[in-house]
Amino acid sequence: MNNDKKSIMVGSGCLIFIIIIIILFFGSFKTIKSGEIGLKVRFGKIVDTELTEGVNFKIPFIEKIVKVNTKVQKSELKTEASTKDLQIVNASVVVNYRIDINKAVQLYKTVGTDYNNTVLLPAIKESIKTAIAGYNAEEITTNRKTVSDNCLNTIQEKVLKYGIIIEDFNLTDFGFTDEYTRA
Repeated sequence: MNNDKKSIMVGSGCLIFIIIIIILFFGSFKTIKSGEIGLKVRFGKIVDTELTEGVNFKIPFIEKIVKVNTKVQKSELKTEASTKDLQIVNASVVVNYRIDINKAVQLYKTVGTDYNNTVLLPAIKESIKTAIAGYNAEEITTNRKTVSDNCLNTIQEKVLKYGIIIEDFNLTDFGFTDEYTRA
């Protein structure tokens, strides 16, 4: 009976060892999809920035691979702004952007992975408010393309230093308050 207990203990130990080896093996690889790059981080420090699409090796529990999406992404926003003649404009915009592969490391170091909320959305809001403030209500309606181009240029100036490239800016909808519309 004593030999049976030893056999069970040895068998259990081998099973646990095999399970640990399997977990370590599968935890050693990370897949980078097409349209992404990977940043290998070891103890909080970026150690490799050349991780391209495919399967990449990492040391389990010591390294992690942060994926950065380099495909064109969409950011939508609704905001209010005031015109030169102090009319309130409700604007809806859609911005298509992508991350510059060559600046992804710097973006991760300075902003992290939440660059949409940290950098892009505030830049969009500010550029809309700045552009709309340069026109009165009537000019915004008649010069929609110019207003849109001004917003695009302002956003590009603000986010380019972070490695965010604005592909397209669309002023999808804008409207005035009910008081202005009735007048």
